[in-house]
Amino acid sequence: MSETVTRQRLVAIMAADAVGYSRLMNFDEAATVASLDAARAIFRTEIELRHGRVIDMAGDSVLAVFETATGAVSAGLAIQSQLGVLAEGLPADRRMRFRLGVHLGDVMEKADGSIYGDGVNIAARLEGLAPPGGITVSDAVEGAVRHRIAARFEDLGEQQVKNIVDPVRVYRVVHGDAGVPRTFLRRWMSALRYAATRRWLWPALAALVLLAGVAIAIAWRATSDDGLPLLSVAVMPLKAATPADQSFADAFTQDLAGALSRSLPDTPVASVKAGAEERGQAIGARLVGQTSSVRYLLEGEVQRASDKVVATLRLVDARTAKHLWGSRIETATAQVVEFPDLPVTRATFAARIALTDAENRRLAHKSVRDAGAVELVFRARQAYDGSAAGVTRALALCESALRAEPGLAAAMHCKAEMIVETLDQGPNPAHAQLAAEADELTRRAVAIAPNDAFAWRIRGEALRLQQQWDAALEANSKAVELDPSRVSNLSIRGLYLIWSGRPAEVLPVIARSEAVTAANVGFDQRVACRAYIALGRFPEAVRSCERSVVEAEYWTVHLFLAAAYAQTGQTTKAAAQRDKAIARKPEVTVAWYRSLSAQITSAPGFWQQFETFMEPGVRKAGFPEK
Repeated sequence: MSETVTRQRLVAIMAADAVGYSRLMNFDEAATVASLDAARAIFRTEIELRHGRVIDMAGDSVLAVFETATGAVSAGLAIQSQLGVLAEGLPADRRMRFRLGVHLGDVMEKADGSIYGDGVNIAARLEGLAPPGGITVSDAVEGAVRHRIAARFEDLGEQQVKNIVDPVRVYRVVHGDAGVPRTFLRRWMSALRYAATRRWLWPALAALVLLAGVAIAIAWRATSDDGLPLLSVAVMPLKAATPADQSFADAFTQDLAGALSRSLPDTPVASVKAGAEERGQAIGARLVGQTSSVRYLLEGEVQRASDKVVATLRLVDARTAKHLWGSRIETATAQVVEFPDLPVTRATFAARIALTDAENRRLAHKSVRDAGAVELVFRARQAYDGSAAGVTRALALCESALRAEPGLAAAMHCKAEMIVETLDQGPNPAHAQLAAEADELTRRAVAIAPNDAFAWRIRGEALRLQQQWDAALEANSKAVELDPSRVSNLSIRGLYLIWSGRPAEVLPVIARSEAVTAANVGFDQRVACRAYIALGRFPEAVRSCERSVVEAEYWTVHLFLAAAYAQTGQTTKAAAQRDKAIARKPEVTVAWYRSLSAQITSAPGFWQQFETFMEPGVRKAGFPEK
């Protein structure tokens, strides 16, 4: 199709923009860029999980489209929740917050994927009406998603927006059912005004307020401390497309439940058995939630066709029966032939992300003061954003979890993970001491929880710090075996292979990761780019790094891309990427990067390719020598 050909279609349009971006850049450019990178990664992941498509991420803005309004609003709620977690612990004037608007309307879509029209303009105007950290939607969206998601809509009335002829009715999205109706407030204010003229009413009103406060406190305790385990879920029997495929659906259900339990080792995962008449129905969620003591229910259907396997999944709040998330996951038969477990692995990946998002939203306004050890570990991993400040915040939560429950394996490998992240920030004089502590913590963790995939993942990282490459790869293999849905383990394996001098083995590993999900493409392609440089295949390195840098702008990908451009004679592009790498990591020089690499590995195979291909590329790109 020619790029000039357009088509008109109905879509849900999401527009977002960072609040006070210029002020933040003036205050701390490097930290602001890091925060923006982390925010972009959240946007892209949540959008793609709900079958949306990112159109543009120019500057500090985001434009995306969705096939459904439900997908757009659900993504918006998840994004704002995760951005709130990222900002925890930062001073109010340092937090990066986004306004977000969603509209359902017609757009003109070109063959290159770009979109135009009033629908885009209205979404942008709605974004401008949202409060920092908030979401506003048009009446078209409100009508489409009402009662479909766990949120309520506050009517802001008709608004005249710039360059749009007719006024737009606007609603502010308020997550959950919390809040006091305005009519209730008006009645209380009327009662207080009346009481002002009747002295005898004041004692009665005071007593009523006291009783109301006690009742609210009791109700709050009952709803915020319900005794249910974190992330607990029951996998309901999936319905088959045809009776002949019911045995396939039953097996898929059991495999999914088992895979989820391995992916979330500290989470109770139940597999509910039911008769044929109950399969795939919109289950009586309240009853199941009360009888099986779980917080969430996972239900849906699975279909096996000649060319593909399709799993349609829905996450439901077990107490309220509200729909929280839904996704259609397709796997081509050709891929199933190559990777037989791929349909279940993809479903596990999507369900785990949805469960994590749901817990993030539930815990967003809850204090960590009364959190248990498992919840503290969960919050620590959500708090880590790749920055030095994020490591500090997460490490404090991990240490709190370990103090609360010294024998909890998750708390042990949580702290060990943050030690690894600390050492990965750059050369560290306490490297040997911290590496030994991580080794001891992970050794204990895998002994206590030998089936915890994440424990084995961090065990591999601890062994990597000591350059025990064979042992690190063995631990990583155990993590991949226990939880193939956590594809970042495969990307990490690719790094181990590079650092141990075996870059030719990386590419099949990355292909496996990308078969599961495109959500990890930034990390995957960064590792692939580094492997191509190690192999001297610079044009392919450029292609991989260019894909990676669009997804996540880490300083390493800018350095890799600068080296690859330089090795292919693209000096202007190399210089631009060099400047971006230095802006994100000012200490980067040829000598500093060599020192960091020496801290990671002394493998002869690595250093042969480093001195032949990588270091000359970094030098040609114009990085300072010292």
